[in-house]
Amino acid sequence: MEYDIALSFAGEDREYVEKVADYLRLANVKVFYDKYEQVDLWGKDLYEHLSDVYQNKARFTVMFISCHYARKLWTQHERKSAQARAFREKGEYILPARFDNTEVPGLNATVGYVDLRHLSPAKLAEAIREKLTQVGTLAVVVKVPQLGENKINPIDGAQIVYVPAAPFTMGTDDVDASSIRAVELPAYWVYKTPVTVAQYYDFCQASKRGMPPEPDWGWQDNHPIVRITWQDATDYAYWAHTTLPTEAEWEKAAQGTDFRLYPWGNEWDADKCVNWENSGGMTAQVGSKPEGASPCGALDMVGNVWEWCADWYDNTQTMRTIRGGSWANNDLRIFRAISRYRNDPECWNKGLGFRCVVHLPEPK
Repeated sequence: MEYDIALSFAGEDREYVEKVADYLRLANVKVFYDKYEQVDLWGKDLYEHLSDVYQNKARFTVMFISCHYARKLWTQHERKSAQARAFREKGEYILPARFDNTEVPGLNATVGYVDLRHLSPAKLAEAIREKLTQVGTLAVVVKVPQLGENKINPIDGAQIVYVPAAPFTMGTDDVDASSIRAVELPAYWVYKTPVTVAQYYDFCQASKRGMPPEPDWGWQDNHPIVRITWQDATDYAYWAHTTLPTEAEWEKAAQGTDFRLYPWGNEWDADKCVNWENSGGMTAQVGSKPEGASPCGALDMVGNVWEWCADWYDNTQTMRTIRGGSWANNDLRIFRAISRYRNDPECWNKGLGFRCVVHLPEPK
């Protein structure tokens, strides 16, 4: 089969479906989603081509059922093509996923479905992968990623690196020894570098919002974006189908599992991060200090820009946590992987940016 999954949906439901498609694509599932096929579809007879896809070229079709789906001409054509295949094979082919209780002609009410009203796109993608694994479709192509393995987020082009599931020792500062504890996290992917000016500009264009005020040195595409509030960072993460890292995710990406002081080891080395001694009073190109990489291969985990985390700083829920220090700092304690600081979520400065994390279904 050319595709593991074909997605059939109405345009009004695209926002949800596109997130599912992106999660599947990141997880190496071969998915038919119209946006990925624009060049291939160019000039083709779409009526015939889509008939071929939904009848012959996919292992399953996920049918996203809604009031919009039931009344569109193109979705009716896709539905009929998929139903012809299901009738021919007399087996599981159509996987219904419901946004509402709209009835669809030819779809038996006794067919099992997934209710999307309380299911995230990531969870649906995980369910689809599990279904494919059950029938053996993914048995050959799925492999467990290794520490530091690279992928590209197709939404913003960011490199992401793999952090496997494994316990690690998390601590906060030298004063509160009771805060040092063992933490277990599921596997995740972390952006290799902070989000850049160019990436944030693309987000602003797509979401029709303005860029933040320029810093003194002006916008430089391959430098980290700065002057970002916590909500700005969260909005970007949502657009890129990612999240901000929790403190635990940030700290593990920075120090690995050996409780090292700095991403590169236990000895301070000012040349391995962008700080006040070497910054020239401004941010630097992301990834410009490769010798300061963390165990998973993430760069600029300390220095260059502070990074927003998802968490509140404490139980007062008035300040958000920031990590990592910036180009404007020279206190080496700030650059420790365990060090945590706070910032008003509505305030920004020219040393504050962010990176994202991606949660993908794990291979079975």
